[in-house]
Amino acid sequence: MKDFDIAGRESVIIVDYHTGLGPYGYGELQSEQPSGIAGFQRAVSVFGPSVTSPDLGTSSSVVVRGTQDELWQRILGDRHTYVALEFGTYGAERGREVIRNDHWLYRYRRDEINLELGVRIRQEAKLHYNPEANDWKEMVLCRSHQVHRQAMNALT
Repeated sequence: MKDFDIAGRESVIIVDYHTGLGPYGYGELQSEQPSGIAGFQRAVSVFGPSVTSPDLGTSSSVVVRGTQDELWQRILGDRHTYVALEFGTYGAERGREVIRNDHWLYRYRRDEINLELGVRIRQEAKLHYNPEANDWKEMVLCRSHQVHRQAMNALT
């Protein structure tokens, strides 16, 4: 099963998908803190100048601790390039509201999770972070295709 020996690879590119931050439908490539400036530069060399960094203040995200990039940095060091591909949905304030409601439901009303209130709260969260709109889905597909092509070109 050598195909799955990621730690033994010479070069690895990780694209971690996220939704909720940034402009509607835009796929922002974010380099994260554990890789440092060298990781940011590797990401720019693969994906171009659209790569952002919370550390540099160019990202819609803040610096986050405990990310997957920390794992890959420990395992692969500078043999990896990690980016979070963040697709914007319906705005940060709305995102905070649906997450707050979801957390409240699970903390204070667990017995109502599958009743009308719980179903409504969970559906709102789902639709916020995974819009059903065809234009959003098309934007995700187009940007994903571009990012995957860039990653494959860098690896070959």
